[in-house]
Amino acid sequence: MSKYLFADRPDLMNRDLSNLAADKAAVYAMVQAAVNVELFTIPLYMTSLYSVHGMHQINGAGNNFYQGRLWPGLTTTRKTDTPLTTNQDVFNKVFSVFIAEMLHLQLASNLCTAVGYSPSFTSPLLQNPDHSWNCYGDDKTVIPHVLDLNDVKQDSPFFGLKVKLDSMNSTQVKLFLAIEETEYNAEQNVDPAIWASKYSPTVPYAGWTSTSTEADLPLFGTIGQMYLCLWDYLSIQYTDKTTLWSKMYDKNAIQQDLFNSSKGNSGQYPGMSVKIDPTSSKDPLLQVMDIINGITDQGEGSGVVDIIKQRLKLQQLKAVQGQYQPDEANIAAEYPSFTDTGDQLPTSADATARGGVNGGMDHFEIFQAVQELIQKPDFLTWDQWHQQNPSWQASFLIKDQNDYETNLKNYPQLPTADQIVTAMNNLAPNNNPITWQNNYELFSKIATGSITGMTTVLNKFWQVAGTTFPMPAMSGTGDRMSICWALFGKAPDLSIAPPTKLANTLYHACQGMALDPNTPVQEWGCASPAIYHTCIGSNECRSEGGCGFVQSTAGGGSCGGSGCGSKLRAPQSANAVLCGGPTPPSKTYGAPADNKCGAFGGCAVPISASQMYPDPKGPMEFYDFQKNPDGTWKSVPLPGDYDYQKGQLVHDVAWDAYTAVLKNRQQPVPDKPAPNDIRLAFPPST
Repeated sequence: MSKYLFADRPDLMNRDLSNLAADKAAVYAMVQAAVNVELFTIPLYMTSLYSVHGMHQINGAGNNFYQGRLWPGLTTTRKTDTPLTTNQDVFNKVFSVFIAEMLHLQLASNLCTAVGYSPSFTSPLLQNPDHSWNCYGDDKTVIPHVLDLNDVKQDSPFFGLKVKLDSMNSTQVKLFLAIEETEYNAEQNVDPAIWASKYSPTVPYAGWTSTSTEADLPLFGTIGQMYLCLWDYLSIQYTDKTTLWSKMYDKNAIQQDLFNSSKGNSGQYPGMSVKIDPTSSKDPLLQVMDIINGITDQGEGSGVVDIIKQRLKLQQLKAVQGQYQPDEANIAAEYPSFTDTGDQLPTSADATARGGVNGGMDHFEIFQAVQELIQKPDFLTWDQWHQQNPSWQASFLIKDQNDYETNLKNYPQLPTADQIVTAMNNLAPNNNPITWQNNYELFSKIATGSITGMTTVLNKFWQVAGTTFPMPAMSGTGDRMSICWALFGKAPDLSIAPPTKLANTLYHACQGMALDPNTPVQEWGCASPAIYHTCIGSNECRSEGGCGFVQSTAGGGSCGGSGCGSKLRAPQSANAVLCGGPTPPSKTYGAPADNKCGAFGGCAVPISASQMYPDPKGPMEFYDFQKNPDGTWKSVPLPGDYDYQKGQLVHDVAWDAYTAVLKNRQQPVPDKPAPNDIRLAFPPST
């Protein structure tokens, strides 16, 4: 029994072992609830984050592909001698919260596996089976597991709030404050009788059984109270003198880390436990305490560990707020910023957003500051911008006219600003409400599908060792939300389900490249929205690769972990078993729209008309696809290699692969289609 679980709660001592199964179910429910709470905030905060009006450049080390150009959507802004604009300050602040919620999601998920539970990122309390989200809407009032806003008093600032997706406005920020508030503030906002009967759960829970789930949990009032109840359950001591924690802790559990596994430094949060490490000199239970304290200290600003310490004999344990702040220098090293000619800048935008003043504030304080900032007259959201601008103009996409003209000379294969804004205005025409609505629903499906690509991979991330987290999917999902705001001046509707993939269908990644004549044809002649995705990790099968981030045909690299058909990828290595057979080491790379299996050939689908390749890593392999007797498909390599070049349009390379297959089949080669409006409007992946 751990010395850190002597609780000053006689009712948690000498509990009969007949309650063990029910007690374990309660812990499973609470750790899943912790995942739900953190995951719930991510699309909510992200939707409002990308409603903040602004434009950004697309740049990278050593590339000047998009010099002088701008794209819709604000990004983080770095420190300079010029003060941040109000919009930039708001975006930086909320971005810091958004990334912290990703950290909290990791921490909650590591708590899950530590007690032998596999976290789900598609809980029915948040999402329907078709991956549409059911927790947001004009009629929704429940912050999952925390608070029903119908219960707040009429004189509360939170009275009348709805849990919906919206722009960064005063009402929406009040919702964020309600999510992040301390228990004291939460209790003051609810009638005492309702609080006592509905928001004061006592551990162990009355009537709880071994079949109860997170859907049966009481409302906790605050996130901190939820973690306090979790700690109390772990503290239960049975008649055999063992604790529930000792019976549930799995020292061999998969523990994932996206934040302190940085290259060459101590990580983004060097002062805190980001996973439970059985080899650490710190007791695993103290690591659990550190995780709980980090989540609540960063969020509501009042860690529940102070309450936990009162129940422990080790009164000398202290939590230091500074240890939960991100390390700005390490973030800058991991996420540097570049000019649009590819030169590294002296300061990092992400480090500016997450460090400094923002890094020292808890989420409640940040949203208080945001509430003040958005009252300034110069603050602007996309819905407000659309009221002032009936259509897009080419000048909106040009940062510097001379640089833009130089860019056109250097890369004449790129679409012009005029072509892009024409496509944008075509997609959201002011004079055709039917087309506007149909396209809005399509772009909502695209946003929902982008999030689905992330959550479905996360379901494997804490279950299959070697699965790689789809980090670029997060920024890619932001791009999808940004373009929806920029085109329609409206938040994407995440209650609209993304299309469902048909089994044993050989989909194609972009315009005119269907290698199976029976593949459903879209009205745009483009890829099916059922396979639209932003990251290699959500590129689920052969022929679905898109953008310019090539993947070795031997496996490995960023964003892996997807399946091929119904098969899970094995752990990534040079000899990983992929597509049903061993793959020897290879120095060739997968081609877009012609990849042999899931997570190969690139990522974002459909392929942006502006997507170009950086410096080539090596030659590509091309594949034909043949149908097996059972209806599945197999990849058949074509002879020879293909050398792609820096600055080639990715769609051009995909078309070369497509025509190579047709020639191998001795079939006629059609004319290459001009880019459609969706491909023109979508920005290149970064």
